[in-house]
Amino acid sequence: MGLPALLLAALATAAAASAPPRDDPPAWRDRRPKSPVGVWDALERGPAPALGGLTTWVNSEPLGWEDLAGNVVALVMWDLTDRGCRETLAHLAELVETHREQGLVVLAVHSKQKLRLVEDYVQKHQLPFVVAGDPDGRFEATVGVRDWPTVHVLGRDGRVRVAGVSAKTDKQDRPVLDKVLRAVLAEPYEGERKRVSLEIRPWSKGMIVAEGGRADRSRRGRVEPKLGPDGWPVAVEKRLNSRRDWRGKKGPERIEVQAWVTHPPELEGKVVLIAFWATDVGQCLPLMKRLQRLHEKWGDRLAIVAVSGQAPDRGTPKHPFADAVERYVEAQELTFPIAYDGQDRLWKAFTVLGMPHVVVMSSDGIVRWHGFPDDPKDPLTRPLLKAILERDAQRRAEEAKREAEKQKEKEKGGDGDGDGDRDR
Repeated sequence: MGLPALLLAALATAAAASAPPRDDPPAWRDRRPKSPVGVWDALERGPAPALGGLTTWVNSEPLGWEDLAGNVVALVMWDLTDRGCRETLAHLAELVETHREQGLVVLAVHSKQKLRLVEDYVQKHQLPFVVAGDPDGRFEATVGVRDWPTVHVLGRDGRVRVAGVSAKTDKQDRPVLDKVLRAVLAEPYEGERKRVSLEIRPWSKGMIVAEGGRADRSRRGRVEPKLGPDGWPVAVEKRLNSRRDWRGKKGPERIEVQAWVTHPPELEGKVVLIAFWATDVGQCLPLMKRLQRLHEKWGDRLAIVAVSGQAPDRGTPKHPFADAVERYVEAQELTFPIAYDGQDRLWKAFTVLGMPHVVVMSSDGIVRWHGFPDDPKDPLTRPLLKAILERDAQRRAEEAKREAEKQKEKEKGGDGDGDGDRDR
């Protein structure tokens, strides 16, 4: 019996006894030396501690467990300076995107950091979480935290289902956290689910800011593209995150990657959009959703290629990339051309310095736009892409017309020469 089925069986038995399971198989639990197993066992016998001591809420007004009723909550205790925490948050952001409609909510509680740093990090990566601070560490002690990250999973009834979920993978190299969350999400629940409204504020360097200082995603789509007399986008003065400004210059002749996760692109006669991304960079994840929608809308004219450096043989021994790209693509049901390349050939060819980064080339290989897709000075919007597509179609039509006229002149000239010879 696999872990999800086994967990569901245990949860069903526990629910009948009005108490979560006490003795979990080791695979479910984080077994680090500092893990306070006794505290976690006690948590699984009752509801989670009250949230009244938490302060400095981000993305939401202060909440209580009653405001989260009917949702499955991943309670993660984290520290901004810990790399493992940042990776866990990035992974949780993926899971929220996948299971949001099923009622998955992440409550990320931090300690010992200044609010400004935490808020900036959450906004910069557009983390879809409810975030709160635990300035005196009392909540952290109550829920049994001796190391970060620590993740507890609460069922829809507000009780702790699994405390101290393992951050590791199982024998099939699948994250234990994913399995636990899917199992708890599948639990039957007849009560009402409260809707949790998030107000994700923009990061000043990466989003368009409307009046009042909040993100206005709808406005981003209405920004008029800045076009020059030739019909192509104007090279706006901005931070490019590249060692070279490629706008107006010819890009690489070929797209070379290590392996295609979905399928290779068809480039002939199309505008080409290349996106550099990674599953552990928060701002890349909404970009991939946007690219899927663009592929569905303009796939016949726009070749989208997303390339990640997360090859299975890269990463660190503790945090290998393994099949991170494949798992994300499968979970999000992405169908446009996606690849990974451990040699970062395209990254180096375009001298990219940071992610997400997008390059748009017309069908003749000239770079027409590149940079951060949500740059407030020059965002990559649908109107801008539409303008590039229309101008490229016009360019190809003009080129075809010139070629036809040349061929016609050539044929006319050939006939005239022959006639002239015959006249003589």
